Amino acid sequence: MLNKKIVFLMPSSSQDSEFENQPHPEFSWETPQGEMVGIWGLEWGDLHMKALAEYYPQYDCEVWQPDLRADKIYTAQLLKNLVHRNFPACLRSRLKYFRVVKELWSRSYRDSLRELDHENTVFIIPLKHYKLWLKPLIFSLRHSGLLYRTFLNLRHALPDTNYSPHPVKALAQVHSNLVKQKWMKRVRNLLVQNDNPAALAELQTNYPQIRMFPFRVGLDLDFWQLVMSKEEARRQLEIASDLFVIIMSQRLVPEYQIDKFIEVVSRLRPGRDFVCYITGHGTKEYEEYLNGLVAKYCLQNKVRFVGFVTDEELRGYFIAADLFATVPYMFAGSGGAQKCIALGTPILHVTLGGTYSFLKEHDAGIYVGPHDYDDWVVKLEQLIGGSEVRIIPREIVESKLSWKQTADDLHNAIQNLAR
Repeated sequence: MLNKKIVFLMPSSSQDSEFENQPHPEFSWETPQGEMVGIWGLEWGDLHMKALAEYYPQYDCEVWQPDLRADKIYTAQLLKNLVHRNFPACLRSRLKYFRVVKELWSRSYRDSLRELDHENTVFIIPLKHYKLWLKPLIFSLRHSGLLYRTFLNLRHALPDTNYSPHPVKALAQVHSNLVKQKWMKRVRNLLVQNDNPAALAELQTNYPQIRMFPFRVGLDLDFWQLVMSKEEARRQLEIASDLFVIIMSQRLVPEYQIDKFIEVVSRLRPGRDFVCYITGHGTKEYEEYLNGLVAKYCLQNKVRFVGFVTDEELRGYFIAADLFATVPYMFAGSGGAQKCIALGTPILHVTLGGTYSFLKEHDAGIYVGPHDYDDWVVKLEQLIGGSEVRIIPREIVESKLSWKQTADDLHNAIQNLAR
């Protein structure tokens, strides 16, 4: 009997340009156009499928991703029963709400999807409805199991009733809501995190046909543990013992609001020396913009971009830090937040996403609104001044945030599809 095939569909192209300053990954190729196609094996889909493939070897797992740089299908064997495939993709123009937009399209992705449409396949599909290029492909599936996923705020799946006073924009919102409702009526099985309990309850009321499966993202708890003291971590990183240290770690993209954080840092008057280390990379243009803000506000001694670091180095920064901060306006937040939860590093988190809900559930962390910049100033000055921040005990972290738990959640949902 053939193993059941589990395919994790990613709707967005690989962000190769944001990683050009990093060492090339184990799996990389040069196209005839001289561009690099890389598979790092670190996308969310890769991490989830690695957990499932490791703990449930009866599944053949794949991660599919469109790639604007690829000229053919590139494949990386991440584990014995897990491969990642990058499919060649392009941008197509279309009219959306009275304006021209460019959206992804991949013919080979479409053809491969249809070839695997049989009862032995389960596709794990993004819930976000706006990916027009992927939507008709999903609608065309007739035999496969479909397991939808949402790792962000469930509110985005519900109609937007806060209509704009501008008639054209209001009309676009009405159309968007109709598209959402049509899309959601097709959903039968959904992986959810407890990222917005009110939205989850509303979703269950509006769409009673959906079976909800709880799901939590894990991490490698054998690695993310205290291997040294804060003092030793600071000695290794040459950080003064009397500084208050803030750490941020994420891709440098606008959605993470690093620019707003820099502006807020320029307003701080806490009465104690502090420094903010920022790891990660973005495009060359965006990094230049962020460095320009640091120069504008004369924060060279307060904000320091570290760039790419290994996991070992990152763990050292997390242990050395007095506070981890993540302040996106859209995403659920940096994966570093969970790692800092495991290490016992205090966390400042926006009121979005599963990690926020997990912190709130255990009365830990400090929360700020994603756009309440004045409150960022207040909370940061209090924290630098010595305010206590509750952390989650390690035994709770180990019971809730392991990759084994992630694999068990996925396995349970897949098994229930047949029922």
